[in-house]
Amino acid sequence: MNSRIQHKIDTSENWAKAENFIPLDGELIIYSDLRRIKIGDGNSYVNDLNFMDSGNSLDYINAIDDDGIISFGISSLPFSEEVAF
Repeated sequence: MNSRIQHKIDTSENWAKAENFIPLDGELIIYSDLRRIKIGDGNSYVNDLNFMDSGNSLDYINAIDDDGIISFGISSLPFSEEVAF
């Protein structure tokens, strides 16, 4: 089975304009220019959500290529691995 996951990716300037947007619970919100992530809780506006920090399992975005392919660094696993979505 082939499947594809599409996340919401935009710049911090455009996310700042999304004042009435409430991400779904677990929805990834990706700030392409900052290379940072927020995760929706289903209740909070996107601008009220905190960015993930180094205490979370995904602590940074390694790269976003021209096709929107994102590589995350995974630091909480017992081994070092990069996962591309």
